[in-house]
Amino acid sequence: VSDLHARYSAKGPEILKGISFEVEDNDFFAIIGPSGAGKSTLIRCINRLVEPTSGTIIFDGRDVTKLNRRGLRGLRRDIGMIFQEFNLINRMSVMCCPGVLVTHRIGGHCSGRSPGKISIMP
Repeated sequence: VSDLHARYSAKGPEILKGISFEVEDNDFFAIIGPSGAGKSTLIRCINRLVEPTSGTIIFDGRDVTKLNRRGLRGLRRDIGMIFQEFNLINRMSVMCCPGVLVTHRIGGHCSGRSPGKISIMP
């Protein structure tokens, strides 16, 4: 992700302001922050449920911002997301749930591989 910007309307506030980061192969990446920080907007831009205002998103060698509908369907099969509001464990955050297993999806199937290195965005 490079210099990603997003807003929900042309005259609305800018929600994402120049976000850039890289995730290497076999990394497990978590986005953690306070309510209203733009975490969900960032994820929705990466899978294009929200169209970014500007910036570049490269996922598995594909420029996400230029994919057509068919390409987006394929991309979304390769991306897994867990939204905390869907109650991993009642009244606990994702950081308090060490027993939750996160698996990598490969071609629509769970690989069962260990997530490996964890990167946390400030």
